Amino acid sequence: MAADIIRTVAIDTTLMSLATLAALVLVRTFLGWTITLDVEGRWPWQAAKGAAPAPREAPGGAPPPKGGSPAGARTAAGAGGGD
Repeated sequence: MAADIIRTVAIDTTLMSLATLAALVLVRTFLGWTITLDVEGRWPWQAAKGAAPAPREAPGGAPPPKGGSPAGARTAAGAGGGD
């Protein structure tokens, strides 16, 4: 298949060769998606079953804080103030 792609563009760059290249890319992309669906049981853009969502970056590109609560935040257990 790679030889088809190289031959399509390398020999002569015409509108027909670009259309053929686009068709090859579409077919290979579709086949890759269907193989993922067949093997993993999901589309490539769907989250894997049982997988945790990927952590999002905080503003400024910093990684999200670990532990669930921001630094310095008071929690119910650590709030103190008991009489």
